[in-house]
Amino acid sequence: MPPIGNMPPAAAPPFGGAPPAYGSAPPYGAPPAYGAAPPYAAPSAYGVPPVGGPGYGYPQASPYVGFWARTGGWLIDWVILAVVINLISLPLNAAKVGRVNFHMTMNANGTTTIHHYHYSVLGGVIGVVITLLYGAILCGSSRGQTVGMMAVGARAVNAETGQPIGFAMALWRAVFEYLMFLLFVVPWVLDMLWPAWDARKQTWHDKVSHTVVIKRNPTML
Repeated sequence: MPPIGNMPPAAAPPFGGAPPAYGSAPPYGAPPAYGAAPPYAAPSAYGVPPVGGPGYGYPQASPYVGFWARTGGWLIDWVILAVVINLISLPLNAAKVGRVNFHMTMNANGTTTIHHYHYSVLGGVIGVVITLLYGAILCGSSRGQTVGMMAVGARAVNAETGQPIGFAMALWRAVFEYLMFLLFVVPWVLDMLWPAWDARKQTWHDKVSHTVVIKRNPTML
């Protein structure tokens, strides 16, 4: 069929050349593949938390054991030590082994009352040694846990490295706490209460020994 008006037919532009004139349909060609996916690439790391780090957009639980859990663990340890020490010291006291006798005189309403007491010094010394070794051996182990700490899911670690604190540091930690209990009762009470408001839930004997008490399972509340 001859072209209308003797006009020559429009030539299709070469590939990549100028687009066709406005209003005219583009030359027929193969459409791009329907639904073709772009080349595979690694997904963006945005929003993906690093391993062991805080998750994006999710508040993380504190790794430190709180005041009430620590108090519960301490009470369990106290009961265990009280039973063991009394099982040793009471027979020594009854057998008068290393026993010291003393009395107290009280006057009330013209009446004098004398109270007699006795105490086994050897039993007391054994009790102190047991208490210190209990904390030093168990907290200084690779587990970093006394029986009470096992019960509440807590363990003592080095505050800088997160590694076990070892026997020597665990012994110093136990000695410092015991000295405050024997010599300065009020500071010892403050020491035990300190985790209630400390940012890292540390007692004073934690601070002097550079230790923190963390959760055995980091996801536990």
